[in-house]
Amino acid sequence: MMADFDYLNLPGVLKGITSTTEDLELTMGADMRFGSLLRTLAASSLGAEALQLGAGSGLLTAWLLDGLPRDGRLLACEADPELHGVVRRFLGRDGRLELRAESPEELLSGSGRTWSLIVAGSPLTVAGQADRLLHALSPGGMLVVGGMAPAEGRRPAEHTAADQLAAELQALPELRTSLLDEAPGVLLASHAAGR
Repeated sequence: MMADFDYLNLPGVLKGITSTTEDLELTMGADMRFGSLLRTLAASSLGAEALQLGAGSGLLTAWLLDGLPRDGRLLACEADPELHGVVRRFLGRDGRLELRAESPEELLSGSGRTWSLIVAGSPLTVAGQADRLLHALSPGGMLVVGGMAPAEGRRPAEHTAADQLAAELQALPELRTSLLDEAPGVLLASHAAGR
C-alpha cells in the first residue's frame, strides 16, 4: 500500500503549528492522512459552509482551510485558551475562518445554523451530541469524526466515546454512516436528503 503522506502537498503553515505544539508529533502520520481527507472534502461542494468542533492547535484547521474554496466559510471553536491562541496566531489572518473560544457543546446548543460539513478530530469532542449534530447538519451534508479506531496511547474514555458515538449516530434514521479503518479511524455520516 502506498504511503499517501509521502506524496502530499502540505499546507505551509503546518510546520509552525507542529513545532509550537510538541504533542502533535506523536500522531503526525495519522493526522496527515486525516488532514488530507478533510482537505479533499473541503474542496468539494461540502466546503461552502464548514464547522470544526474542537480546533485544538489548528493542525486539522489548516488542512480544512487549504481545501476550502475562496468564498467558503469555516467556523471553528476551541475552548482551551492556550490552543485557541495557537490557532489565532497561525491561522487568524485567513478571512474565511471564524474562531470562537467556546466548547463544541456550547456552540451546538446556541446555534440554529446548519453546515454542509462538520468535522471533529476526536469522538470525545462530540460524544453525547448526536441529536444536536444531526440538527446542525444540512440535508446532503457530511459529518466527519477522526480518532474512531483503537490505538496505542489512547485513553479508555476515548474508546468508550467512539463506541457510544458510533452507536448513537447509526441509530438515527436520517443518517447513513460508514466507519473507515484507515488511521486514525474515521466515521463518516451523511444526512440523507429528503428523509
